[in-house]
Amino acid sequence: MDKIIIKKFGGTSLTDLNRVANLIKNDIEKGCNVIVVVSAVAGFTDQMAFQARQISNLSCRQELSEYDVMLSAGEQISCGLLAITLQSIGVNAKSWLAWQLPIVTDDFYSESKIKTIKIDRVKRSFAEGYTAAIIAGFQGINDDRITTFGRGGSDISAVAFTVAFGVRTCEIFTDIDGIYTADPRIVPKARKLKFISYDEMLEMSSSGAKVLHNRSVQLAMKHNIKVQVLSTFKEVEGTTVLHKRDVLERYLITGITL
Repeated sequence: MDKIIIKKFGGTSLTDLNRVANLIKNDIEKGCNVIVVVSAVAGFTDQMAFQARQISNLSCRQELSEYDVMLSAGEQISCGLLAITLQSIGVNAKSWLAWQLPIVTDDFYSESKIKTIKIDRVKRSFAEGYTAAIIAGFQGINDDRITTFGRGGSDISAVAFTVAFGVRTCEIFTDIDGIYTADPRIVPKARKLKFISYDEMLEMSSSGAKVLHNRSVQLAMKHNIKVQVLSTFKEVEGTTVLHKRDVLERYLITGITL
């Protein structure tokens, strides 16, 4: 099997499908197969969540189960749209939803945790000549019901697939070009970090930074996966999240968040 690259694209990135498709095609032209985990397009999940909560406070398991059915639709749409975009530029791409693989989780709806990921079908698709697997993030399946991982859960999906395929690096593409010492939209003089440790990233994620889901960082730390935070829209060096022992430059204070 050719070298496999894992990429995850967030909702703001998917506002420009042609840009995303060309980033994927560049890796394929270098002889790689690419697994792409996608979020819903920016704003879709918020809109669906708002509509549901206008009807109910979602206080029982049955309602939460239906809530997950609804919320998972955004990633399904992203899968199909990106696969079509890739096919239109000559990339042999195929989309996959959680139940098709499957991605098996526990039954804690809206906060489920992954038990196992079956990758045989994706491997087979690569053997059949497909070069890009587009996978719906944020979702799994328990028994015959769709589950979701919580907001921002596509990061968890991406790291989990990195582990499942034995790849050492997971690329997370966003509308920012890395992790900063503070939110650059609030603090113009904030400085981009070249490296940050898992522990520091966990602290920032738990304290309000929305760059990475804290469970995705925990999973990466457990399996020693390097997470690269990159920009979809700028070809610049991003930030790598890795073990404390591998961070070359250490600071007393790494960043500020709230």
